[in-house]
Amino acid sequence: MSLGPTIPLLAVALITSVTGMVHGAGIGDNSFTSHAAVAFVILIVTTAIVFNAPLWRKAKSTSDVQVQAATMVRRNARLAAAIYGWGAAAMFAVYSLSDLSWRHSWQYGLGMAIIAAGIMIYTEGLKRRTPPVFPPLSLTLFHGGAAAAGLSYLIGSGKLQTIKSDWAANDVFLWGGIGILALCALSAVSQVLHQRT
Repeated sequence: MSLGPTIPLLAVALITSVTGMVHGAGIGDNSFTSHAAVAFVILIVTTAIVFNAPLWRKAKSTSDVQVQAATMVRRNARLAAAIYGWGAAAMFAVYSLSDLSWRHSWQYGLGMAIIAAGIMIYTEGLKRRTPPVFPPLSLTLFHGGAAAAGLSYLIGSGKLQTIKSDWAANDVFLWGGIGILALCALSAVSQVLHQRT
């Protein structure tokens, strides 16, 4: 199963989510902004589950299934890139199209855009190798660990209760981080079940 047919839906969902976040930020409604963010992340994670679940039921001894699983792990990475791309778009749009102003928005937005591009370049490089290569499990665990650490800091520091203008950015960090953590967990399962030893 290819991600191709889902790309238009994901693109529309990204645009709708970012538009909703801009609207929520414009009217100062944190709940609206948060719901617009979580809706996109749920769609991405649901897409990953739908793609990964059939592979979890197949025997790992089949070389064809291992190739499919390697492909799926790369697709999971592309879905992670979509979350970073969404985060970048949300940062740029919210802080340029609403009344909110935060001086670090462009830095975080640019950082997320670079990470998204880096992931896409990396997965394309893996795709061109023969036979298809699994991204290392250690890389998946590191990525998930970094997301978990960021979420722990965000929640533990009390930043989610801020009244400063970065409250909308915190929605991106929170829900984007949860989405990345979920995708890393899904990828780790696929890698553990199907990766050649």
